[in-house]
Amino acid sequence: MSFLDDYNIIRLNRYNNHRGDCLGKILIVEDEEIIANGLAAITKSIDPDLDITMTGYASEALKFTEINQYDAFILDIQLNDYSGLELAKEIRNIDKYKMTPIVFITAIPTRELIAFKEIHCYDYIVKPFKEEKVREVLETIINYGIKSERKKKS
Repeated sequence: MSFLDDYNIIRLNRYNNHRGDCLGKILIVEDEEIIANGLAAITKSIDPDLDITMTGYASEALKFTEINQYDAFILDIQLNDYSGLELAKEIRNIDKYKMTPIVFITAIPTRELIAFKEIHCYDYIVKPFKEEKVREVLETIINYGIKSERKKKS
C-alpha cells in the first residue's frame, strides 16, 4: 500500500463531513501528503463545516468533479501523474466550474501568467508557504464566496 492509498483513507475518514450540513466543498489535489494535510487543516480551521476531498492524482480529481459540486479547488501545479495546469484547464471546460475559484500551489513560480491569463485562477501560492498566506487566500474564498453563495441558496 503506497502513502497515497493511506492518504485517501485519511481523506475519507478524517475530512469528509457526514452530517449533511456542510457549507461548501473544496477539492485539494496535492501529491505530497504532509502539504495536503496541512492545507486541509488550515481550511478546516477557517470553517469546520466544509467538506474537504483530497487526492494526489489528477485523474481521480476529474472523476470527483463529475460526481460532486465543488465550490473551490486547491491544485498543485506539479503532480505525479499530470500537470496541475492541464487539470485546471480540464476543470474549466466543465460548465459548472467556469467561474469556480482555483488556487494553485507550487514550488516553481514561473507559470503565474499562464495560471492567471489562460485559466483565470483566483490566486497562486508558492511553496514553502506560510500558514498566514494560505489563510488569507482561503478566508476570502470561504467567507465571501462559499458562505455567501450558500446563504443565497437557503
